[in-house]
Order: sequence, then structure tokens, then C-alpha cells
Amino acid sequence: MTLAVDGERLCWVTGPERGKLWVAKRDAGPAIAKHHSLEWARDLKLFGDYAYVAVARGVLRAPVHGGPSTDIASHSSGAQRLAVDPSGVFWLERRTGVLWSLAHHGGEPRRLATGPSWANAIALDAHHVYWTAGQSGVLQRVPKVGGEVAVIHRADHPLTALVCDGERLYWCTPTAVMALPLAGGTPEAIAVDQAAPTALVTSQSVVCWVNQAGDQTGSAEILVRSKGARATPRSLIGDTLPQALALVGNTLYWADYGSRWIMRASVGT
Repeated sequence: MTLAVDGERLCWVTGPERGKLWVAKRDAGPAIAKHHSLEWARDLKLFGDYAYVAVARGVLRAPVHGGPSTDIASHSSGAQRLAVDPSGVFWLERRTGVLWSLAHHGGEPRRLATGPSWANAIALDAHHVYWTAGQSGVLQRVPKVGGEVAVIHRADHPLTALVCDGERLYWCTPTAVMALPLAGGTPEAIAVDQAAPTALVTSQSVVCWVNQAGDQTGSAEILVRSKGARATPRSLIGDTLPQALALVGNTLYWADYGSRWIMRASVGT
């Protein structure tokens, strides 16, 4: 399942091969299937009255109030990760790692960068696109309008679950959650001795992620850490099967694979 939340609604996609896009009010109300036959949805983002979905054939835009969806990009290997903000839509091809952009008013997709293959994560700030891919452990940046690609961090392990809060980048390694100021400097570990952390999300006050249990149950734990200098991670929910997280203010939402419910909890401050 993939999940996205904004100030008004929840959206999620269920099912792998012929998935459905569901929409519900954020606080309460019935869920309504607005779109069908979404093949292998890998990522989902909301912007305005549209849901953008990375699927097996590329990227599509679907009105959340109903109506026909539109393919805005087609790729033989599909799209893996995407990000959306007022400047446009940005996504990574799944196998090739090519980074693309498209303005909201339409036109042709623009190639911003190439490789490495097998996209892991993508994030945006006001002026740049950041992404990681493959097993290379390389974190890269390119201006949204196009230009020179810069490597801002290298590691000897894959980097995953990349997010940005406008001041810092956060990402996961196999055993830690890291932070790096956008202005540059040395990455800081904000959580260590973690168990394959993933599904990272952030607000202005907290960072949340999922730790895998590492046993046959497949269960996991959701952790939260405030952004204070001496803060430490704390367990929010244990023994769950979260597939996706979304954070709005101090409320965390997640899609639970075991129950097939969309859950929520307050993360505090």
C-alpha cells in the first residue's frame, strides 16, 4: 500500500496488479474508490486536487474528486519514487535511475539527471532535488531548473527513505537515521543501533520512522524523535505492520498491512 495525506484528505492505493485509489476525509468519513486498475503503485503524492502515482507504466495524475486519470509520463520500467511541490512533479525511473521533472501546467517531461540505477528515495527543498539510488550510497543534488549534479554525501552502504524539512535532509542507513544541514557540514546520527530503519517522515518538530523486528513475525515498530538537540528516539507503536507513513502536524498516519486499516496516532512534540 501507498499513502498520502494533506490538510483535508487521506489517499491510498490498495492491491498490487490492479490497485484502487481510495479517498477519505482526513478526520472521519467513508472511503471511496476513485480510480481503478493502477498497476503496481510504488509511490503516491497529493498536490491540490490531484493525486500523483508512480506506477508500472510511468506516472499518472488522478483527480481526487473523480474523473479520468492522465498519464503524464511513460517508462518501460515504470516510475519508482516521486515528489511534488508548487514548482512541479519530480520522479525517478525504476531501473535506469533517470531523474525527470514536469511543470504543473504541462508540457514535455525534462530529464534532469541520469543514474545510478534502481531508485531508492527522492526529496525536495525550495531550489533543489535530492535523491539516492542503487547500492552506491551516494546522495546527489541538482537544481530544479536543471544544471550541474553535485554529490553531497558518500557512504559504503545504501541510503534510503530520504526526506527534507527545509533546513535539513534526513535519511536512513541499515543501522541509523542521519541528518545533514542543507547548508552543508558533517552528517549527524540522530538515532543509532536501529533495525533496518525505513519509511522516514518529518515535520517541523519531529522525525518518525519504522524499525523492522528482524524475526519471523515480520512485525515492526514505529519510532519518533523530537528535533531538540538532546532528544532521543521513543517507541510510538509496536508490533505493527506499517507499509507507509504520512505526517501532518502532530498526527502520524500509517497503512497497516496486517489489519488493512489506515491508522493514526498523535506523536506529541
